[in-house]
Amino acid sequence: MYLGHLLAIGSSFLAAFVIPAPDQGGTPGGGGGTAMLGAYRQPWTPPAHSWEARVHSCANPIPFDLAAVDDFSFPKDGKIARLRWWGVLLDPNQANDHPYYVAIYSDNACAPDALLYEACVIPQVEFVDVDCHGDLVFVFSAKIPEFQVTADARYWIQISENDQQSANVGQEDFRWSGRQPVRGCEAGQIDSKGIFHAPLVDVCNDQRDDMSFVIGGKFLP
Repeated sequence: MYLGHLLAIGSSFLAAFVIPAPDQGGTPGGGGGTAMLGAYRQPWTPPAHSWEARVHSCANPIPFDLAAVDDFSFPKDGKIARLRWWGVLLDPNQANDHPYYVAIYSDNACAPDALLYEACVIPQVEFVDVDCHGDLVFVFSAKIPEFQVTADARYWIQISENDQQSANVGQEDFRWSGRQPVRGCEAGQIDSKGIFHAPLVDVCNDQRDDMSFVIGGKFLP
């Protein structure tokens, strides 16, 4: 029943939106001024597997079990303000106005370190494709409160289902999609005790996964 419902959702999304090709990833928008627009791109690479990414709530962002994270960096100083990510919905109702927890951490030897930023956002959701498990993959897009990045500094991003405000409290409704090949450090997952686990080995081809996302913003020329 869920598969048919999700396919119906996917069809309606495709009728309403033009979805960027997986290798393009799309560039989250921005505007104005003399700053240059730019994006860090790690789009989903079909048919990569998905990974648990769930916290109790935005107010209490302890991983429910595991929360996926990945690193990123920019070559110039700037402010990021747009986010796009790919993931699987295990319940079609999770597509309807549910918030997600976003956090950014500093780096310590290719692992997330100090918490620098957190936000709770409600994304737009669009159907994309099917992954290697037969799960339907969606792309999520949201504006986020601005975050200042420093040129060549490594950061870590976490994007997690907010379980307390999810379609089914206490159950996994979203999984963050992986992608290949690995770029930069190995992606991983943080457990409820704050321990970082890496690498993430995709069960579909036994290769290591990164996470799929695009971060956009304005940068110095």
